Amino acid sequence: MSSHSPLFYVLPGLAIAMGLIFAAAGIGDIANYGGGVAAWLYTIFGLAVVIVGAGVIGVSRGSSSE
Repeated sequence: MSSHSPLFYVLPGLAIAMGLIFAAAGIGDIANYGGGVAAWLYTIFGLAVVIVGAGVIGVSRGSSSE
C-alpha cells in the first residue's frame, strides 16, 4: 500500500509536462530561427526537468512496492 499523497504523483507529472513544453519551444526556435543561447538553455532545462520528474516517479513507484 502506498503511503504517498496523490500530489506526489501529480506534481512530477506537471513538471514533466512543463519540461516537454519548454523543450518543444526551444527545439522549435532552434529549427525555425537557428536558435541562440536562450533557445539552447531552455531546451536543456526542459529536458532536465523531464528527466528529474520521471526519476521522482520511478523512485516513488519502486519504493512503494515494499
